[in-house]
Amino acid sequence: MAKARGVAVAGMKVLGLSRLAEIYDRALRFAFALPIDTAVVGMESMEQLKKNLAVAEAFKPLSDAERLELFREVLPRVSPATMPWKAEDWDEAVEWKRRW
Repeated sequence: MAKARGVAVAGMKVLGLSRLAEIYDRALRFAFALPIDTAVVGMESMEQLKKNLAVAEAFKPLSDAERLELFREVLPRVSPATMPWKAEDWDEAVEWKRRW
């Protein structure tokens, strides 16, 4: 909807607050294939910048099989404790915040 209205879309936390750092290449390829206008990728060193640029310059979307494998690898890491900003109580992040 945002794009249809001429609003730019930013992809944030594409490396899961560094939790996906060891699979940064696949995480970036997944994010870059989404209908976003920019991806916010935090970096702490020139080495990380060079690695991220290499992924961008050689960009190829994940295949369906690669995407499924990425989901299988990442989904077990997703919980209120690892994403407290989406939890009902930030300090006791055990339950997801109701969205509707």
